[in-house]
Amino acid sequence: MKPRPSIPTASVVHVDFRRADDLLLANEGNRIIRPAWVRELRRIIRENMWVLTNDAITITADGLVTNGQHRLFAISDERVPAPGLPVMVLEGVDREDRIAYDQGKPRNESDLLRLRGKSGGSSHVALARMMVTGERTFPSRIEAVNWTVVQWAHIAFAWKFLERYTSDPTLRGLACSGVGGALARAHATLPVARVDELIRFAERLLRGPKMRASNDRDAGVDTLRDRILRDWNAPGMRATQRDIFWSVQSVLAAWLDGRSFDFTKDSIKMMHLLPTPPAPKYMRRDK
Repeated sequence: MKPRPSIPTASVVHVDFRRADDLLLANEGNRIIRPAWVRELRRIIRENMWVLTNDAITITADGLVTNGQHRLFAISDERVPAPGLPVMVLEGVDREDRIAYDQGKPRNESDLLRLRGKSGGSSHVALARMMVTGERTFPSRIEAVNWTVVQWAHIAFAWKFLERYTSDPTLRGLACSGVGGALARAHATLPVARVDELIRFAERLLRGPKMRASNDRDAGVDTLRDRILRDWNAPGMRATQRDIFWSVQSVLAAWLDGRSFDFTKDSIKMMHLLPTPPAPKYMRRDK
């Protein structure tokens, strides 16, 4: 190992667009710029979501920028006035050190939820995403995790209910995020007094009828169950989670009104059970 010419020094500085422009003049030998990530960082800046992280903008002893170009381009493009945005800067690094940059394992959904004190993973986040399907997508994984935490009581309700059926191969397609997202969305909307109705709906949908339907609305749930199992397990193009979500929500909405949903006449997406408030803006990132 060759000796270092000096020990790099780290400091937190506020970088405005002028400083970013100066540093970008020395941006040589970096990886190919990803415009989509620059646009995402610009959105984070505009929405006041920027936070200081330990991922430093690195500058070699002879002044070259070897890490952090996307953040610098975003700051430069936004023309953020003084005092600028806080970033960690590491100066005096060796050029060859960059080969080790970004080699760590990114935090997954389970890691991010654990940081927020929740024991869950990608399945829980999938339910949270499905709760708002059709109205919103989340531009970042962290924002999806934020939404999961905010809606945790409803996600946990649906997940604990589905969890009993995930090991049963005969229920393939039923115990999925499409069904779970609709249940979580309804749980977040219905008054407490009607949760028992939601449980009865879910029990019949997932466990199957113990006896022949005694009314039209139970018959509608049985039809939904048959359609999901048929379409999900059909050869070729199977039903998507979003298709299942809207079917479950539509049948559930009719069931709660005391009537059957007629797939030959009624329209899917007949009602929205859960309003879609803005996703929370904490646990933010700048890298």
